[in-house]
Amino acid sequence: MGKKRGEKRRAEAVDCNLNREFAQIKDKILDLSSKYKVPSSEITSLLRSFVDSFSSFEANRDLVPVDIFDSNLGALEALVKYLREDCSMKNKQVSEMTGRKTTTVSTAYRKAVSKFSTRFKIKNPNFTVRLNILLAENYTVLENLIMYLRDNEKNKFSEIAKRLNRDIRSVWRSEERRVGKECRSRWSPYH
Repeated sequence: MGKKRGEKRRAEAVDCNLNREFAQIKDKILDLSSKYKVPSSEITSLLRSFVDSFSSFEANRDLVPVDIFDSNLGALEALVKYLREDCSMKNKQVSEMTGRKTTTVSTAYRKAVSKFSTRFKIKNPNFTVRLNILLAENYTVLENLIMYLRDNEKNKFSEIAKRLNRDIRSVWRSEERRVGKECRSRWSPYH
């Protein structure tokens, strides 16, 4: 009972803070309106479009185009290069986002740039995968990508190999490694 009451108080405090912040925003809009002789509805419209575009950016921030994996780079190298160059992140940010050590990220980026110095050319920007899918569980980026394309997109190994510009045997082998890891993780508590 005390827990529910505490949650209710926190919710009321959040509502109170939001109401206060909205009142401050409303006051600022009215100040700008009178200062610059612009209707408050126009300022509100500009703010709304800014918030919408920012929300859209935030929603797409963790989407990674599958086309970046169509290169001579390893999957982690391609991901790090994309996050560093196309998303303008620093090594530390990439490290925090991917859950890899900063030294691993910097090494992957250095290798990626030495192998593929130009920026990625994204052919199909609509074919993306969420970053959290690529970093799930205890699997490599490539294993997670293949699992996603196979299970969610219902692609065959031959289609995945063509899409990623990789040999079908390496795609198949990567999936076999992932399945082996999955089986071993199930057995470990019993041995």
